[in-house]
Amino acid sequence: MTIFIILHYMAIDSTLNAVNHILNDLYGSKRIIIVDNHSPNESGKKLFSHFANIDCVDVLLNKENFGFARGCNVGYEFAHRYNADFYVLLNNDIEFTNKKFIQQIQQSFTDEYFDVLGPDILVPETGVHQNPKKYGIYTYDQVLSINRKNKKLLNQSKFKFALRASLKNILLLRSLKVKLDSRKSNVNLQPATNVVLHGSILVFSKGFIDHVKFPFDENTFFYFETEIMSLNLKKRHLISKFDPSICVLHHQNTATRETFNNVISRQKFQLDNMVNSTEVYLKLVRNQSKEKK
Repeated sequence: MTIFIILHYMAIDSTLNAVNHILNDLYGSKRIIIVDNHSPNESGKKLFSHFANIDCVDVLLNKENFGFARGCNVGYEFAHRYNADFYVLLNNDIEFTNKKFIQQIQQSFTDEYFDVLGPDILVPETGVHQNPKKYGIYTYDQVLSINRKNKKLLNQSKFKFALRASLKNILLLRSLKVKLDSRKSNVNLQPATNVVLHGSILVFSKGFIDHVKFPFDENTFFYFETEIMSLNLKKRHLISKFDPSICVLHHQNTATRETFNNVISRQKFQLDNMVNSTEVYLKLVRNQSKEKK
């Protein structure tokens, strides 16, 4: 059996579509766990009522918004009560392109062992392939640079901050970014192991499930979760794998768009959490260095 874990926040139509898509379009034995991260629009309670009589769907209602890492961990821990071969942790804006997705991950595991698998993730609106995020893990200096850059952006004057946030949202500039990012769509995707995977969909095998209590570091609220996970995978000698023969579509940032009513608050949320999450990463690297001495 394969368990699909969906973290829900606010965007009820997307979650309903995702669940119906999995139930109706994918072959194989499966069940679904929806984790509502205390949505203020009470959409979690609506989902709980909607699926109350559907035996293969569980809806968990968090008492507060735990963020991405802890929210996902709640679903992961709950899934342990079932005897599953794989957990598929996914956003509610993922679309499967093959009805035999479950069979594909089983075959990928048979062909080459993995603890965590990431498929080819294509953003249809831009043509960008999001996996792998990085070959190999981030170095301390690379993450320190990201941390300092985000702190610098946060410390801009209110005028500069608002101007930058607004400019990022102008369609002309966004279309230019799409053209620049589209270079990624032309890459020759090859299978790879020990890579940083994109967090919009992750497949955990039984080897991982049986030996790792939680996939994500709960000191983060949002962003950089899989970068931190890759650090912990390396420490445990576990294998992350990218398999481009399996493809899904990612219709991005549904929940984030519904959470913020203006670009400035969204920008501040992103920068604040990037600073915090990169500091968690840096602390982990320092601690791991001490342990080796």
